[in-house]
Amino acid sequence: LIALALGNSASTPPEGIDAEVAAYPDFDTLRADTGDRARGRIVFIDQHTERSRDGRGYGFAGRARWNGPAEAARRGALGVVIRSIGTDRQRFAHT
Repeated sequence: LIALALGNSASTPPEGIDAEVAAYPDFDTLRADTGDRARGRIVFIDQHTERSRDGRGYGFAGRARWNGPAEAARRGALGVVIRSIGTDRQRFAHT
């Protein structure tokens, strides 16, 4: 797993986080979740970015990156992992 903390990310406590994962296929599914599925879990948002020449897919998928952590926190999540919203095929972590 290649991971990278994005700007404004909260730090992980020294003891780490050990929790189950609540997977959501996209940001809209997380936002529509009114239950407590995410409470006490690590939320994984598997938002796919549709590749396009004009970049419109990035804007749509970017909502998971920009708003996903706050939505997960509102639901009591301990952390958030977001699928890369890049469309390249490289495995380099970058922001």
